[in-house]
Amino acid sequence: MASLVNQLHRQFSLRVTALVGLLLCSYLSFAGSGASVSTVSLGTGDWPPLISPEAKGFGPISQIVVESFEQVGIAPSIRFWPWSRAIENLNEGNVDASYAWRITDERLEKYFFSEPVYDTGNVFFYRKGYPFDWETLEDLKAYKIAGVQDYAYSNELVEAEAAGDLKLDRVVDEKQLVFLLLAGRIDAFPASHVVGKELIRKYAPEQEKDIAIHPQWISKNPLYLITLKTKQGQQMLERFNQGLTQLKESGRYDAIYNHFQ
Repeated sequence: MASLVNQLHRQFSLRVTALVGLLLCSYLSFAGSGASVSTVSLGTGDWPPLISPEAKGFGPISQIVVESFEQVGIAPSIRFWPWSRAIENLNEGNVDASYAWRITDERLEKYFFSEPVYDTGNVFFYRKGYPFDWETLEDLKAYKIAGVQDYAYSNELVEAEAAGDLKLDRVVDEKQLVFLLLAGRIDAFPASHVVGKELIRKYAPEQEKDIAIHPQWISKNPLYLITLKTKQGQQMLERFNQGLTQLKESGRYDAIYNHFQ
């Protein structure tokens, strides 16, 4: 009887050892492929309809980000904050990455940028009948303009604001811009063409006819996923870019945005 028990014990031990070895080999193979993480935490802001906790898939930009990570076996989780808090949480290490941000000289010093996840542009929204017009930044000095805190609408606007050549009143929530404009407290506000129209439809549908869009672009710049300038951040972006490329080559990238439009 004792001999039988010992034999069964040896067989069980061998099976456990083999299983552990198999798992270890799988782990080493996974790590050796460059995939140093299997999960990633992301922070972002509310930017409907492109990014929103209320939208299907959290909006098309979120879908692109999530599916790019999933292409390379990484499961992302997303948390929403005001934009200023989203970037602060990245700086404090509370999340691994954040999206969707434009490139500025200041940000290039602090963050790694992925390949572009969305190509968008900003324009000015103003009240119909109000004599708002501009060609150069110098022209904008004559108007009272507001924008979202910590949001970069173009490198030129950022530089002009930092130098004191242009004043932008900053608000926490983008929807406040619509109310300020309709109340006559500001003359214009910058926003993505798509996002600005969605804000007006959602928060002031009856006044949509009273708001005009200036035809001149403020900027046409891509948006990116960003990480802190660390080795882990660089490795993460390499994996993300790999997944984003696969998403584009498969046709899924275009399908997501075409369906949205």
